[in-house]
Amino acid sequence: MTCHRMRGTTSVEFAVAALVTLIVLFAVIEFGRLFFVRAMLEEGARRGARLAAVCPVGDAYVTSASRFAVGDGESRFIPNLDATHVVIQYLDAAGTPTTDVLEMRFVRVSIEGYSMPLFIPLFDINLSPSSVSSIQPVESLGLTASGAVAC
Repeated sequence: MTCHRMRGTTSVEFAVAALVTLIVLFAVIEFGRLFFVRAMLEEGARRGARLAAVCPVGDAYVTSASRFAVGDGESRFIPNLDATHVVIQYLDAAGTPTTDVLEMRFVRVSIEGYSMPLFIPLFDINLSPSSVSSIQPVESLGLTASGAVAC
C-alpha cells in the first residue's frame, strides 16, 4: 500500500526540480544578455558622439548609428531601442547646452529610458539599465574646407 501512494511522488519531484533548474538556467542566460545590451548601449553612445562631432548638427544618421539601425529603422542588436531613447546635446566650453554653432565645443550623446524585457518563465520582468552617455570634442561638424557639408 505504501508503494501505491508514492507512485506519483517521483513525477512531482522531477517537475519541481526541472522548474527550478530551468528558471536558474534562463536567469543566467538573461543576465548575460543584459550585460551584452549594456555594452551595446555604451558602444552606441560612443559611436553616436564620435559621428556627431564630425557630422552636421541635427543629422539623423547620428541617431541611426547610435541605435545600430538597419534599413527598416530597427536596431540590429538591441530590441525596442528607438530614436526617442537617443539624446544629442551640443555643449559650450563650460559644458552648458547650446544651439550656437560657433560656441559648440563638445557633443554629448546619451541613451536614456531604455527598458529590456527578460524572458524568464513565470516572471514578467522589465529591467531598465541606467542611462549611458559619451562626450567628444567637436571637430568639423560636417563642414569641409570648401564649405560643403559632408557626412
